[in-house]
Amino acid sequence: MRRWMLKIAFAAVAILLQTLTGFACTCGPTFSVLDEYDHAQVVVIARVKAVQKIEQNAKETYGDNVHSQLVVEKVYKGAVQPGQALVFTQGSRTDCSWSFSDDLIGQKVLLYLNKPRTGSDWRVSSCGRSTALNDAT
Repeated sequence: MRRWMLKIAFAAVAILLQTLTGFACTCGPTFSVLDEYDHAQVVVIARVKAVQKIEQNAKETYGDNVHSQLVVEKVYKGAVQPGQALVFTQGSRTDCSWSFSDDLIGQKVLLYLNKPRTGSDWRVSSCGRSTALNDAT
C-alpha cells in the first residue's frame, strides 16, 4: 500500500512540474555592428507609422494580435526603397521578436533584418542590434 501511494505521489509531482515549464527567449552573444551588418540581408532606418490590432479570431493570430507598419526612410543594405511600407508581425516573449506598441508611432528605428518568406510579414529579432535610432551605438 505504501509503495502504491509513493508511486501516485511521484506521478502527481511529475505532472505538476511539467505544467510549470515555461518558454522564454534566450539570446546568444551580441554581434559587433559590422558582423550584424554582414549577417543581415536588409539594414534600414524606418519610421513606425501604425500599430494595428487584428481580429481576435483571425487565422493569423500571434503574440498580442498586432501588426505594425513601418516606412523605410534610409537604406544601407538590401532590396528595399525609401518610402516603401513594410508590415511587421508582432513578437512575443517566447520567440525573441520585437513587440511594437502605440508609443513607438512616429519614432525612427534602426533595423537589421532578414527577408521574410514569400507571403509572410517582416520580423525584428530582439536578440540583434536593431534598436530605436536614439539608442543606436
